[in-house]
Amino acid sequence: MKIAILTHPLWTNYGGILQAYALQTYLTRMGHNVVVINREYWDYPSIKLFLLRLGITIKNFIRVYLLKRRQYTIMNPISAHYHNIWSGYDVQPFVKEYICQSRELRNSKSLRRYLKHHKFDCFIVGSDQVWRPSYVANVTDYFLKEVPLGSPALKVAYAASFGTDRWEFTPDLTQECAYLLKQFNGVSVREKSGVRLCKEFLGTEVEHVLDPTMLLEADDYIRLIDGASTYTSEGNAFCYILDENTEVSSIISDVAGKGLKIFKTSLYVTPTDENPRPYQMTVEQWLRSFRDAEFVITDSFHACVFSILFRKPFLAWVNKERGSSRFESLLGMFGLKGRLVYSLEDFNNRKDQLFDCADLNSVEETLYDLRRKSYEFLEKSGVI
Repeated sequence: MKIAILTHPLWTNYGGILQAYALQTYLTRMGHNVVVINREYWDYPSIKLFLLRLGITIKNFIRVYLLKRRQYTIMNPISAHYHNIWSGYDVQPFVKEYICQSRELRNSKSLRRYLKHHKFDCFIVGSDQVWRPSYVANVTDYFLKEVPLGSPALKVAYAASFGTDRWEFTPDLTQECAYLLKQFNGVSVREKSGVRLCKEFLGTEVEHVLDPTMLLEADDYIRLIDGASTYTSEGNAFCYILDENTEVSSIISDVAGKGLKIFKTSLYVTPTDENPRPYQMTVEQWLRSFRDAEFVITDSFHACVFSILFRKPFLAWVNKERGSSRFESLLGMFGLKGRLVYSLEDFNNRKDQLFDCADLNSVEETLYDLRRKSYEFLEKSGVI
């Protein structure tokens, strides 16, 4: 079949990029022709978007190169719909090499025209937080509102996520999305809480499945590492923290005190005088960090996923601002909820347990069963 995947735009987020890669790879192996729809965050007319991006590019150039300041502006694509000249500079080579994308679609109208022009046999929504209204320009796009009326194509949601266990839709939006969801051939969500939200607010029974990244084996990601130019990690305790605070910093220091050498990255590494451009690890280097690590500290959902895939002991700091239900659901599936840390006091009370690998021994069998269930969902939905 000719399949279109509708997910978040593939800018800078490692997990977002790799979940799209994994789902496309799995479906391609099943014999399908797969395209990832590049629906951008914004809903701006092209000329306004161009002026906004030009302005921030000039502003960054003046700050960093003329005024010699390290500060630069990362314009949040979720809240302000900007991103700067360097956004995704280091990870885009992976996207271009491994992911088949559509052209950039900047609003619902352009999405509708694209879907009408290209005759797809199947549309798959997901994964990631595509059903979180504050995280997308128009959430009804991710309920396939723009698919042409009368289209015989399959409509499937695979591991779609609300990102939270709270309902964030307005009453009118709830009613519209409930109607749209009933047109789907199969619906699954990434979190256990999503099963409840779909039933309670959208009136639809759905299934709980694995994140797409877990449809592939660790060896699939090792081949990506070995096929790229990477370097040996500079330590053996990988720290990938999106929102560091004093408590997290104390935990990192404690881990370092156990004889482990910390090496870290985030979405952006702070600029220096020698390298004034904010930069990222490449996707392959980020993956290698898990292979090289003896321990992982993170507040990222997908960093937890890859710690599990690479069988690494890890500590998952629960970032409540980003949503705790995602972590609780994922780790609950594997019997690893003991790796969740909610406070510095919580860490101090249980830190010796976190370095034990015993709870990872049952991961292989659990992963096999959950993969089989996820494959069965795609089969029942008509995808495989």
